[in-house]
Amino acid sequence: MCGKKHSEETKQKMSDSRSNEKHPMYGKHHSADLKQKMSTAKINNLPKQCGSGELNPMHNRVWYTNGINSKPIKQDEIEYYESIGYHKGRASKV
Repeated sequence: MCGKKHSEETKQKMSDSRSNEKHPMYGKHHSADLKQKMSTAKINNLPKQCGSGELNPMHNRVWYTNGINSKPIKQDEIEYYESIGYHKGRASKV
């Protein structure tokens, strides 16, 4: 529902349609084995979700600008971009 909001009445109907006995998991429980599998899957996927360290697209990059264009530059490319007139920072939006 992109750009639209449900009315309070509709929200209540959706809530009632899945409450108590109508909920698909009502009265059911996950087994200990399944809980362990879900825990392991979550732990193994955390860095991918967070985008931390080397998985982050800005890892080892710094913003450089020539006053018009800004781009994230890798650490080993800084000397080249400084030689063609770029400096550290980002261009201001006008």
